[in-house]
Amino acid sequence: MKRLFVILTILVLCPALYAQDSFLGLSMGASFPFGDYASGDDAFSSGYAGTNFVLNFDASYVVAPYIGIGATFSFGSNYADEDALKKTLLTDLDERYSQINFPAPEDAEFNITMGKWTYINLMVGPNISIPLNVIHLDLRALAGITFLTPPEREVEITWTEDEIFTSQSSQLIHFGYVLGAGIRFGMRGATGIRIAADYFSSKPAMKIKTDHLLIPEKEKVVEFDLPMQALHVTLGLCFNF
Repeated sequence: MKRLFVILTILVLCPALYAQDSFLGLSMGASFPFGDYASGDDAFSSGYAGTNFVLNFDASYVVAPYIGIGATFSFGSNYADEDALKKTLLTDLDERYSQINFPAPEDAEFNITMGKWTYINLMVGPNISIPLNVIHLDLRALAGITFLTPPEREVEITWTEDEIFTSQSSQLIHFGYVLGAGIRFGMRGATGIRIAADYFSSKPAMKIKTDHLLIPEKEKVVEFDLPMQALHVTLGLCFNF
């Protein structure tokens, strides 16, 4: 009974003893896509994503020496490159519709609506916090849910009475994870500055459909998993408790 009492006492006191290493943070920065997500080489398997921004709400609650439970709620966005898509898509259509005198005549109307990638991450996992005098080094590995909205990617090519149309779609919810590191400055006070870099990854299932008005048998549906990879570099404020 005495041993059980000691164990329970330690479990209760540990969070209080190390709570000063816990934090809440708000930061904003850039999202740098790479890999197939940023590539523009293939009209039907590339993401065409460009650099944009990310907003992070981060937290860590330390429950033992150096070890805590981390969490993040983040909103990210990456613009899509319309010019690169148009170039590779027209090359693909030229190959598949060459027998019907494609490319389209000069008076053809081209309408491209690309939009941008947007995603929301809700993730939790272990967070290691290492005190170094007036700074803290935070290392984390989080996993959870990514809510994804892909760009519309609607391309319409119209001439005479003919038309080619492509569209893109994806499921909403996907698994994702974050591996990151951050440095908190000004640890002698309740507030400080936090710089962080996170590797974000998810793998949404995508579907791209191409329709030809006069030749229905030329319809093309491509389904593929797109590896989303981005580096998030952020700067913000943190509240230490």
